[in-house]
Amino acid sequence: MIKRLINIIFCLLIVFVCYSQQLPHYSLYMYNNTIINPAFCGSVDDKSLTVAYRNQWTGFPGAPKTQLLSYEQNQSEKISLGGSVFSDETGPISRTGGSFIYSYKLPMTSEYNVSLGLSAGFYEYVFDDNEMDLYDNIYDPAAPGIIEKDQIFDASFGIYLHNNKSHFGISIPNLIEEKININTPDGNSLIRHYFIYYGYSYEYNDITFRPSLMLKKTASTPMQYDISIQTDYSDDIWLGCSYRNQDALVFMFGVNKDNYSIGYSYDKIISDIAYHASASHGVVLKYRFSDKKDTKIKIESYKDTDKDGVIDKLDNCPNTPGDNNGCPVFTKEEKSIIDTALVNLEFQFNNPNISSSSYPYLEKLAFMLSQNKDINLVISGHTDNIGADDFNLNLSKQRAENVMLFLVNRGLDVRRVRLEYHGENKPIASNQNYTGRSKNRRVEFNLYFK
Repeated sequence: MIKRLINIIFCLLIVFVCYSQQLPHYSLYMYNNTIINPAFCGSVDDKSLTVAYRNQWTGFPGAPKTQLLSYEQNQSEKISLGGSVFSDETGPISRTGGSFIYSYKLPMTSEYNVSLGLSAGFYEYVFDDNEMDLYDNIYDPAAPGIIEKDQIFDASFGIYLHNNKSHFGISIPNLIEEKININTPDGNSLIRHYFIYYGYSYEYNDITFRPSLMLKKTASTPMQYDISIQTDYSDDIWLGCSYRNQDALVFMFGVNKDNYSIGYSYDKIISDIAYHASASHGVVLKYRFSDKKDTKIKIESYKDTDKDGVIDKLDNCPNTPGDNNGCPVFTKEEKSIIDTALVNLEFQFNNPNISSSSYPYLEKLAFMLSQNKDINLVISGHTDNIGADDFNLNLSKQRAENVMLFLVNRGLDVRRVRLEYHGENKPIASNQNYTGRSKNRRVEFNLYFK
């Protein structure tokens, strides 16, 4: 009687698996995100090989078992390729096959990298009636002990956005919803799945926390979600836990050593299956063909230090937020102060001393710069070609230095000033007439943000 009851429950479970959980649960998906979204391919490691094993509902007859081998690599700056082979067995139903993965990185226009991914796979489904024991070995013509097989093709699509702090992905496995002609006269069909994933990382007291949320949905089943948090205590050790609603409470840990990573998950079952099974176990082993420093360099390239939406490598002012190629924009008043100081900057004839008529305009410039701590200043001195080269070079230097000393004496931090002097070597007009020579006798300001 007990055996018959177990078999009835098992048959109901098979129906549930066939129509809802057509894809295995991967508690350690963060070790190999490509299995849930092809757009992840090549996003973290330049080249890696991953082996995964999952034993679900240990102790339950015919419980799901999954083995997976996957590989991915970056072919170029924009294109990544990968592939996987797997075996998945649930009672009398087994599935084996492989898939090819392609992802393409779109041109980056903000702080996020965006990738599109597509995978195409060929699978064989087998239904073995011999694995069914419905009536204590009593012959049943509805279960004649035959083996049915069918081969199908299907695909998955995904999109992935990420930087060094957060990542977001949407994927649609079983995109084509191919029909499986086994088990019933009308056959079964693959069901399109929808995955939405978001993860974030932040540091506190040298510990990195990585909370994440996974939403899973099919047309015929209610929404399922995984809420997880991973804690990195160092580059080598991490711990984590996860809650999967109506299913399990998951405990995880992992170790990273050189190019190797290994992770283990223990799923404490909290659904009704707990009356018949103790737990689920998962193991993932990953080998990276490139060094850790390569990954760190890649993550570094996504940094946005000033949080202005422009990553550092594209930001002309990586330490100061702004929307002008990552830099702030000078106000009209600030521009007026700078331009007026330049126009009215005069020196005594053939002398490095600043004319007293220029003082009020330079004082306004000094005050503005002292109030804007992120602005740096380059002061460049120039002369015309009248006189010896050495004299002109020294005169341009002294004039630039005198302007710097004037501003510093009125509150500007000397560390924010850089001097340049070129003598007669960089004219902006002809030295053949008085008007041109007067334009070449000048001091220029170049203001920039940190």
